[in-house]
Amino acid sequence: MALYSPYASGLGNSAAYQVAGKPYMTGSTVEAFAFGAEEIKIEFPTVAKKLYFQHTGSQGTILRISLDSTAEDSGLNRVNNGNHFFLLYPASTSGSGEVKLEGKFKEIYVSNIFSGGSAYPQSGFHLYAELTGIPSSEMYELTGSGINI
Repeated sequence: MALYSPYASGLGNSAAYQVAGKPYMTGSTVEAFAFGAEEIKIEFPTVAKKLYFQHTGSQGTILRISLDSTAEDSGLNRVNNGNHFFLLYPASTSGSGEVKLEGKFKEIYVSNIFSGGSAYPQSGFHLYAELTGIPSSEMYELTGSGINI
C-alpha cells in the first residue's frame, strides 16, 4: 500500500492534478472478426487525468471503451452484461465521434463492435491524454460496481 504525503506528488495530492497536462497521444486500428473483436489495452506511463477519444473509422463501426477487459467477461467480471462501457460512433449527423473522460486512469481498453453487414470492418481511434506526474504504480486497481461488477 502506498503512503501519502501532502508534500509529495501522489494520488492524494491535489496539486499533482492541478498541474497535470503532460501530453500523450496515440492511435490505432481495431479489427472486427467473425468470432469476436480485437481489444487493445492502452497503458499510460503515468496516471492520466483526462482522456479525449476520436473515432476515426467509417460509418457502421462502433468502438467500445471500458475500464476493464471485456476479453475476460465471465463470472464476476461483467463489463458487457453490466453495460460498464461507452460506445463511440463515428462522426455523423447524430454524433460527434468524440468523447472526453475525466478521472484517474492507468490503463483503458478499446475494442471494435461489429454492427452488421457481410464484411468485418476495421475501425480506428485517436487518443489524447493529459498525464500527471504520478507514477502509474501508485494507482489502485479499478474494480467493483460500475467498472466490472
